[in-house]
This record gives sequence, C-alpha cells and structure tokens, in this order.
Amino acid sequence: MIGWTIVWALIAYFVYGSLELALSVALFNVMLGITLLLCIIPVIGAPLYYILATSRMIPFVYSVTPLYPTWVTKWIFGLNMVGAAIIWIIVIIAVKGLLSE
Repeated sequence: MIGWTIVWALIAYFVYGSLELALSVALFNVMLGITLLLCIIPVIGAPLYYILATSRMIPFVYSVTPLYPTWVTKWIFGLNMVGAAIIWIIVIIAVKGLLSE
C-alpha cells in the first residue's frame, strides 16, 4: 500500500503541479486503503466499502484538503474497488470452504 501511495502522489504532483495536492492524494489513497479492510467481512464487505467510501471518506477528504475530483482520484477509487472485489471474493470462497467441511 505504501508503494502505491507514493506512486499516486508522484503522479498527482505532475498532474496538479503542487506538493499540497500530491499529499492530499496520498491521504486520499491511505484513507481508502484503510477502509479497504472492510472487505474481509463476508457477504457485506465490498458493498459496505463502496457505501462508506462514496458517502463518507471521499467527501471528507475533499472537504479537508484542496483536492478536487479528476482522473487521478477516479482511478484511485476504481482500482481500490477492484481490489475490494478481489478481497471480497477470496473471503467468500474461504468462508464457503470452511462452512462446507
């Protein structure tokens, strides 16, 4: 997660042209990454992640930082959603395997 945060912050520095916005993108990525832990909850993890991220986390970051929606933030959220779906599917398969024994 730290590696991707640095990569996204560097991309944001060149897109936005300021260190403040690059750090805002880093905060955005870290907060979505922490929220990604919700995906380990079987059945409701990924939908809960999506609801919490879109209704609470993303608006919070936009309100406390000068960050605004661009392709960078949309890609970060989209890739985090893909990661959420992968984690969620793995957890569901693992739980199903445990329950079938």
